[in-house]
Parts: sequence; C-alpha cells; structure tokens
Amino acid sequence: MNATPRCHAYPVVSSVSHPQYPSSLSLVRSLARSLARFVDKFSQDFEEAFLDQLKRTKGSKRVSANHIYNEFIADKEHVHMNATKWRTLTEFVHHLGQTGHCIVDETPKGCA
Repeated sequence: MNATPRCHAYPVVSSVSHPQYPSSLSLVRSLARSLARFVDKFSQDFEEAFLDQLKRTKGSKRVSANHIYNEFIADKEHVHMNATKWRTLTEFVHHLGQTGHCIVDETPKGCA
C-alpha cells in the first residue's frame, strides 16, 4: 500500500496589509513624526535626570555607569531607558562621552 503524501494549503498573504491611500500614508507619516518627537523628549529628559543623579551623588569622581544607573532606577518616577533612543546603557554612556558630558573609560567590567 502506497502512502499518499499529505498536502497542506496555506492562504496567500499579500505583502501589503493596508491600502496605500494618500490619506493613510499621510496619517502614518504624521504619527511617525509625533513618535520621533516623543522619543526625543524622553531621551532629553532621561539624559538630564541621569546627569543630575551623577553630579549630585558622585561629583567629578570616576564611577561605574552601571552603579549610577542602578541608583537612578531606584527612583520609581524615573524616565525609563526603553522610552529613549538608546537601546543599551553602553550606547547611552558612549553618547555622553561623544557629547563631552563625561569622560568614558572602557574597563573589563564595563564603562566607567
């Protein structure tokens, strides 16, 4: 007895899931600009609050970025990093170094 191969049919899914009407595209572009403004505002707020925490607690001393970040997030009202343009603490600390806010050292334990 020969086994008949089983076939499965799947619906074809179009790569365009929404009509590309000019009004829809305009709305999407408008929402994207609004989102960019929100991310920029959260990024600015996060940077200012983080630098304030750093200056208040450590002054000009060399300190682990992770240590400052842990102190920073202990405040339940802090701006969350995931609402900013930086994906990681390392990326954020490198930004602080590039903009001249901090002197950044790479150590085996991370940025300081």
